[in-house]
Amino acid sequence: QGEYTLLVAGNPPNRPQLSETELKNELLSMIKQGISRSQASREIAKNTGLSRRYLYQLALTIELST
Repeated sequence: QGEYTLLVAGNPPNRPQLSETELKNELLSMIKQGISRSQASREIAKNTGLSRRYLYQLALTIELST
């Protein structure tokens, strides 16, 4: 009796804040290396905390010139 439990969240990791142009450039770079749009979106989402779906939609707007 008389016990309390206090839960404290840890410090969230610092995540890079990239502009849409920077995100597109990063996606394009990965796609040119042979990584699929889906996988590139997943990787960037993991590193930035952004929505994978948002990044994939952004990846779909990138024009690939050969």
